[in-house]
Amino acid sequence: MKMLSDQSWLAKDMQDANRWVLPIDASCQQALACLVRGDGTSTGAASLDQSLQNLFVTASERLENDTGLLVLRGIPLEGLSLNEQQNLFTLMCRQLGQLTPQTKEGLLIGEVRHQAGDAAARIGRWYGSNAELGFHSDRCDVLALLFLQQSSEGGVSKVCSSVAIHQALEQRHPEFLSVLYEPFYWRNPERPWPGIPAYFEQPVFASTRQRLACCFNRFQIEAGHRYPGNPALTPIQLAALNAFENIANQPDVHLEVRLQSGDLQLLNNHIVLHARSSYIDSEVKTRHLLRAWVSTPNSRELAPSFAATFHDCRAGALRGGYHLATQGNC
Repeated sequence: MKMLSDQSWLAKDMQDANRWVLPIDASCQQALACLVRGDGTSTGAASLDQSLQNLFVTASERLENDTGLLVLRGIPLEGLSLNEQQNLFTLMCRQLGQLTPQTKEGLLIGEVRHQAGDAAARIGRWYGSNAELGFHSDRCDVLALLFLQQSSEGGVSKVCSSVAIHQALEQRHPEFLSVLYEPFYWRNPERPWPGIPAYFEQPVFASTRQRLACCFNRFQIEAGHRYPGNPALTPIQLAALNAFENIANQPDVHLEVRLQSGDLQLLNNHIVLHARSSYIDSEVKTRHLLRAWVSTPNSRELAPSFAATFHDCRAGALRGGYHLATQGNC
């Protein structure tokens, strides 16, 4: 029995939206609106009033030490250009921590929308497709998604507690849980530079000082085991991955919600997985989000076995994302 101090939750525990939604009151909305000038530049963190400072302190605490799921509802986007929306989003994310690159070229703010063709599938970046996106985690402490516009149909956000999956496996399939603490081969999600291996070894679960950390991406694990010379997934590894996904996909385990314009979804990637249903855009309603990866100063210590993804596993360290192309490594 692994003793974990992180909170576990199921869908029934989150039916009251007050558990995970933090409404932006009128004073905070006004303060946020004042942060972006007409030229699309932000006025800077020094201009944050006390109400906004309190908001982000509360958000940081709840993300790390509560359920790991929070939606800031009511971000004032109306009348702002895309550039102004990006600047406002950037400023808000920087109150939670430091942005880390989402690509080796250094992209800090990404746009999530459907892209024509199969480019997203070929590189394993499914956020560029309108297809269903299975449960996974990202390479950061906190994932931030600002909803600019929702699709005409579908696009339901799904989130579940990694701690709940861990508990269910411990109770029903401890033999699978043990396997998930052992290393798998992972494909490097973005092709590294010459001399850097195209794959690495890493478990799905690790715990340090009774705090859980979960990294999961079925696509990257299966791709890593297909590299020449790497062993195929064993029957018990496949069974463990299947059990993990089966639990996450149970309706009583994960929460489903169709978020709308002005919602800022924040997830602690170490203890919350996310997914999304397929969606259909129309001429007037196109699903469009802004995405950021945030390294937070109040983050937990991670096991050394996660160094391939996070680089620095010390508590509160600047970590996650991709090393830049100019550094010559991934």
